[in-house]
Formats: sequence, C-alpha cells, structure tokens
Amino acid sequence: MNRLFMLIGGLLGGLGLSLLWGCKTMSVAEPQAAILIESDQNTLLEITKVVSQAFDGKSVSLAESILQTSNELVVVPNDPETLDGKLSGRLMTRPQTFHLMLRGAECYLLHVDQQTEYVLSTVKCTPLS
Repeated sequence: MNRLFMLIGGLLGGLGLSLLWGCKTMSVAEPQAAILIESDQNTLLEITKVVSQAFDGKSVSLAESILQTSNELVVVPNDPETLDGKLSGRLMTRPQTFHLMLRGAECYLLHVDQQTEYVLSTVKCTPLS
C-alpha cells in the first residue's frame, strides 16, 4: 500500500513540475532586436525625449533615418566648450549605445551601458531580420 502511495505521489509531483515548466516557457516573450516600422516626426520626437532623459535632460539631436536599417543607435556627445565659449577639442564623455528592442508588442530602447529600458509608447517597430 505504501508503494502505491509513493508511486502516485511521484507521478503527481512529476506532473506538477511539468505543468510549471510548461507555463514558464509560455509566459513572457523573449526580447528581440527591432527596427522602426515608420519614422515620422512623432517617432523621432519620442526617441529624442527618451535619449535626452538618459543623458540627464541634456539636449540631443538625432538624424531622421535612425533605427530604420539597424537596431543600434550610438549617441556621441557634443564637443564640450570652455568657460570662454571656445571649443576645447576634447571629449570628456564617451559615446552611449542604445538598442531598439521588441518584447511582445512593446518597443523599447535599451541603454546598453546602464542596462536601462525605456518603453516607447507610440513607436511602432518590427523584428530585425
């Protein structure tokens, strides 16, 4: 009788683990590299705001053609100026890299160096093939 209970308990335990494993693999879509479906003024404005936020509110200028053929966006900071307004010719900060990513139906920019995700609420993207 004890053997029967152990056998049933083992089968139920294995079934439970199988169900948990199956649920885990179906729950969250894996992030994937993406490109923009369309790039209009609103798209560029939202991406510019997000990148500016990542740079502590500093103004950034982005080209209209960003993220259309590659998911990588590299932002090079402007040349710093000295107190008298002349260019010093030396960059004090290094370029920052962002990746456009897609998880489920959600597009977001991943700030690679900081591993910070910025959700893009109005931007439409598609997987990079």
